[in-house]
Parts: sequence; structure tokens; C-alpha cells
Amino acid sequence: ALVNKGTGQNYGLEFTLECFFNRGFYYMSTLSIYNSFYTAGDGIERSTAYNGNYIFNMIGGKEFAYRKSGKDKVFFVNTKISLLGGTPYTPIDLVASQNMETTVFEDSPYSLSGDDVFFANLSFGTRKNKRNTTREFKIDFNNATNNSAVIRTYYNQATEEIEKSTQLPMIPNIVYTIKF
Repeated sequence: ALVNKGTGQNYGLEFTLECFFNRGFYYMSTLSIYNSFYTAGDGIERSTAYNGNYIFNMIGGKEFAYRKSGKDKVFFVNTKISLLGGTPYTPIDLVASQNMETTVFEDSPYSLSGDDVFFANLSFGTRKNKRNTTREFKIDFNNATNNSAVIRTYYNQATEEIEKSTQLPMIPNIVYTIKF
């Protein structure tokens, strides 16, 4: 039978610095420093699955207005840079997993931590404002630096090995948007 006798505790600080859109430029930066713990029925305090300890985000961009053929257009460049503390995960017992032919976790929940995750997204494009619509064409590069931090591990039944799962690689996107 399941019993609800555990407790949890989250605490932290957040700092924000912001420059509102001014002369075609904007930025916002946030830093969160935190801890997230739980105590199960056994009385042992452990990290939760969400205890990365910190997150830093910075977004910014610049717009350059110009006229072409009597129409107002904007060329823009935007970026988002993030650094996240490694996410806790539970280690896998390789021998037990091989014997049971499925993932078997060790009895030490969230005792390991993935790598810190860094990514920088970059986008640039043009926007044309008309009386009833706005049209935008842009090219996005998610994880432009192609960083590949290890996020967690998993047991692969086919190879009978513990393998690493990494963050997504660089993903380019071409986007055309019409707003009414």
C-alpha cells in the first residue's frame, strides 16, 4: 500500500535585468539559483528530479528599419542563450538490468547529475508591416553551437549496455508567418 508521508522543500532566488524595446534594441537576463529536495518515508532527504541548482537565460535582439519600394520593412536579429544546471537522475544497475532484461535502477534516487546544458539560439529575418497584416520570414538556429551535453543515461536492451542521452543537436528552421 502506498503511504503519503513524504515532504518536499523548494527555495531559491531570482534576479532579472531588462531593457525594454528602445531604438530597435532589447534584452532581458534572468538568473535563478535554487534547491529542490524531498524526504521520503525512510526519512532520508534527497534531490528531486528538478534540482538543477541554477538556470541562466539571456535574450536580446536588434531591429533595423528601412524602406523599400515605399513600404516599411524591418531586418532583425534575435538570440537566446541559456545555461542550465545538470538534471539529477537515478543510476542504473547494469548487471541487474541485463539479468532482468529491463531497466533496473539502483537504490539511490537522483544521486547522479547530468552535464550542465548550454545552448544558444539565433534567428534573423525580415518583417513587413501592412495595414491589416504583418508578414515575417526568418531563419532560426536552435542550439546554434551544436552543444551535446549528457542529460541522462538509459539501459538499451538491444546492446545490453547503459547509453547516454544528450541534448538535441543544432536544428535549423525556416519560418514564414502571416499575422492578421
